[in-house]
Amino acid sequence: MSDTTQSQETQQAVMIQPPSGLTVLSLLSILTGVVVGAVCGTFRLLLEHAAGLRTALVLDAPHPFPAGLMMIAIGSITAFIAAWMVRRLAPLASGSGIPHVEAVLAGLNCPGFCGDGTVIPPFLVG
Repeated sequence: MSDTTQSQETQQAVMIQPPSGLTVLSLLSILTGVVVGAVCGTFRLLLEHAAGLRTALVLDAPHPFPAGLMMIAIGSITAFIAAWMVRRLAPLASGSGIPHVEAVLAGLNCPGFCGDGTVIPPFLVG
């Protein structure tokens, strides 16, 4: 009986295989989903917090005129920062993007269009 038990254990040991490419891909896709969900959830919470701060600034002001001017100034400053970041960090991200898409569909070479951080500055500031 001991020989039978040993042969069964040997067969089970042989049947255990390292994870296949599909298993690794599945685990990586689950991990990617968790990370993307955490980043998007955090971004959404930060947006809600910023909206609450904006509302508190406007509603708690003793007079609405300076609060309104401050909101205009903050909006202008952030728009300037966003435009500067796009021009400085990702010049290919400026404009509507339609000419770039048409060029890619026509088969023209557009080096660096989606690489080197083209999407990040407009996403973070815009």
